[in-house]
Amino acid sequence: MDVNEALKQQILDLQDELSAKNADLERKDRELQRYQHEVGQLNKKIEVLIAKISEELNMATQLQRKLSPTELPHIGGFEFSSKFRFGSRFGGDYFDIFELPDKMKFVMILSSASSHGVSALLLTSLLKNSSLSVRDPQISAYKLFEKICSDVRPEMGASDQVSLMVAIVDRRSFEMEVVACGRLHAFLARSSEAIESLYEGSAAFSKEDSRTFNETDKNSFHFRRVLLQSKEKLVFTSTGIVHAQHKSGEEFGLKNLKEAIKASVRSSVHELRNEILYRLEKMIQQDPPLADQTVLVAEVKDRVIKLAKS
Repeated sequence: MDVNEALKQQILDLQDELSAKNADLERKDRELQRYQHEVGQLNKKIEVLIAKISEELNMATQLQRKLSPTELPHIGGFEFSSKFRFGSRFGGDYFDIFELPDKMKFVMILSSASSHGVSALLLTSLLKNSSLSVRDPQISAYKLFEKICSDVRPEMGASDQVSLMVAIVDRRSFEMEVVACGRLHAFLARSSEAIESLYEGSAAFSKEDSRTFNETDKNSFHFRRVLLQSKEKLVFTSTGIVHAQHKSGEEFGLKNLKEAIKASVRSSVHELRNEILYRLEKMIQQDPPLADQTVLVAEVKDRVIKLAKS
């Protein structure tokens, strides 16, 4: 009798334990359903956010395309050629050339941002400061560079980066000032034997950048002043040129860029531009490129400026 009672008690205990486990399983099942519902809601919010970001990036890209110069200005004594190729994955290039009010000075700007969003900030600042330059005809390259950086800094994120080059040429003296930061490149081609580097890259501008805007300060941005001569050519390139990579990981690099310049330094600005792009495309074999690519070439045609008759 005692044995039967013990067995019955064991069965009851097992039934109670089974009931408790079933109840626990049902509770966990309800929690799982709730979690699945919450994950579903989060996925929908993420899809909406991705669509919104994609739309904003597309708008930024379209804005960038519309504002990028399609025709270069006619500036006495100089000839220009440019090519701007949009990247399929990374974007942010912009360039512009414009005269200052007295017509004897002109500005060349090249920028490359870490994203289309940062590029939109740059575009806003560049448009603003283009009109500022009109109001301040004596503005220096360093001052214009500082104003652009000061405009974009407050809106930049912690990981955002800006590469920027500002050059101002005085056609009275043919002196050029260049201020730059980031992964841009500039060369002065005096002949096939004399390719002078004006700028070969430095740290990009960031929100917490501690460099000063004083050309005489050691902790400042890159600054060069150079005297231009007839028949010399200037070559400015964005990040997407030198740092373009083949699928093997090999970069186009400074060596290939310099060789392309040397090969066509005596040719026209258009032929020099095309030689750079031809060698780039032949090596990288990627069309369209992953990142934006910009090449700007300028030639000093004549140091004698012919003034219009009054």
